[in-house]
Amino acid sequence: MDREYFVKENVWIYYTPDMDQTLRWFEQVLGWNGKIFDRDDQGRGTYGFVSDIPSELIISGAVPFKGVHLWQGESIKQTVALIQVSNVDALYHFVTKNGWKQIGEIYKTGASPKTCNVKTIDGSILSFFE
Repeated sequence: MDREYFVKENVWIYYTPDMDQTLRWFEQVLGWNGKIFDRDDQGRGTYGFVSDIPSELIISGAVPFKGVHLWQGESIKQTVALIQVSNVDALYHFVTKNGWKQIGEIYKTGASPKTCNVKTIDGSILSFFE
């Protein structure tokens, strides 16, 4: 194959009608970091990102980006991401400790001993697995 390129980054896009609210949700419920870079004439966010890595490290380019691009738009009301984490039990405890109740019980699948679904503030579903 004579392709002469390779994929450097493969991340997902999360659509939200209220980027500020969504960014706060990721920070408060999941403990992630983020930043809104672009806003429209009314001050509404149109582009940002969230990640479990501190924003400063991502912006500096010191670490590869493994986060989520936030785009302004209508949210998707189904599973939007399959995210592998090191400890689903710890994630479940962290989310419920932060008062978020829209989280399913941990269950086993053929591909993972532990999986847990979290419905976001926008109604999208994030599926976390080990």
